[in-house]
Amino acid sequence: MDFEDYFNDVCKFTEKNSNKIKELGKGQHPEITVISCSDSRLSFPITKKLGKVFTIREMGGILNDSSIASIEYSALIGVKKFLFMGHTNCGAIKGALELVSDKETEEKKEIMKSKFLRTFMHDNIIKPLNLANRSNKEKEINKVVEDNSMLQIEKLLKESEMIRKKFENKEIDIEVCQYCTETGIIEFKRKFKN
Repeated sequence: MDFEDYFNDVCKFTEKNSNKIKELGKGQHPEITVISCSDSRLSFPITKKLGKVFTIREMGGILNDSSIASIEYSALIGVKKFLFMGHTNCGAIKGALELVSDKETEEKKEIMKSKFLRTFMHDNIIKPLNLANRSNKEKEINKVVEDNSMLQIEKLLKESEMIRKKFENKEIDIEVCQYCTETGIIEFKRKFKN
C-alpha cells in the first residue's frame, strides 16, 4: 500500500465520522490520557472514543520533556485519568535486554551501530531498571515492561510539580496496564497510590 492509498483510507474514516469531526473542530475535551509505546501494534481501535483519548506515544513509553509537557497540557484541559500502557514483547525493552546479554545477536549488532538508540536504551532502560543485574532477563520481559511503567510514573511525579500536586490532592488517578500484542486484550495491573 502506498501513501496515497493509506491516507485515502483515513479520509474514508473522516467522511463516515464527519459530524463528530466537525464537533471536535470546536475544541477537545478528552477524558483520559494514555501514555504508551510508539510500537505500531498498539494502534488499538479508539474510533468509537474519538476525541475522548489524549495519546502520548514514545519509544518504550519513556517520558521526556516533551511528553511530560503533553501530560501537563492534558491535565490543563481537564483530564483526570492517566493510563500508562506497556505492552507485551516491547521492542525497546527486548533491545535493552539484548544489549546486556552475553549473546551476540544480529539485533544487538544493529543496535550497537546506532549511537542514539544505544545511548537511549542505556540511559533510559538499562541503567534505571538495573537490567544488567537482573536474573532470567529474557524470561521476565513483561515484568520489566510493568516495572518500566512504574518507573515512568515515578519520573513524572518527580519532574512535574503540577502533576504531583494534583496527584497528592487526589484530583487525578494514575493506573498501569499492559496491552497484549498477541490477543489485543488490555490487562489492568494496578492503580498507582501515594
